[in-house]
Amino acid sequence: MTKTMLVSSLALSVLLAGLASQLALAQPGWGGHRGGPLGPFAGPGVEVMFEALDLTPEQRDAVEAIQATYRPQLQVLMDSSRNTRQALAETAPDDPDYATVVAEASQAAAEHASQLVLLTAEMRRELHGVLTPQQREKALALRSTMREQRLQKRRERRRPGPQQEDGA
Repeated sequence: MTKTMLVSSLALSVLLAGLASQLALAQPGWGGHRGGPLGPFAGPGVEVMFEALDLTPEQRDAVEAIQATYRPQLQVLMDSSRNTRQALAETAPDDPDYATVVAEASQAAAEHASQLVLLTAEMRRELHGVLTPQQREKALALRSTMREQRLQKRRERRRPGPQQEDGA
């Protein structure tokens, strides 16, 4: 197993756990996030979308019911990802079984990713069905705007500082 594959496996496992945990905890009373109607990943912009789409109380209830349905499955994925990361982290590189543990962790991370994609796609489809055609259009525009804002922030963080530009 190459170092790149190991790093990729670890990064994917961390990403999966983070994404799954965001939804697993995206419920009323947990940090103010209820999740959003257009995607399973809670974040600072999700509540903005929730409000901007002007969901009816019935739609909010439907969104929360859908999230409640998927939360246990996502929790299982999060726990499994955490266990995979932990097993890998607890195995020393000089352990005779290290290559096996790494291969198993890589395979588990790939399976977690596949399950997460399928599960969140199904959840997103159900959430999409709660919205009116007008809300779907507005949500698409909001998601595009929010995505561009995230990309812009990333670009700003990557810009070299004044000392780096001078070569100092």
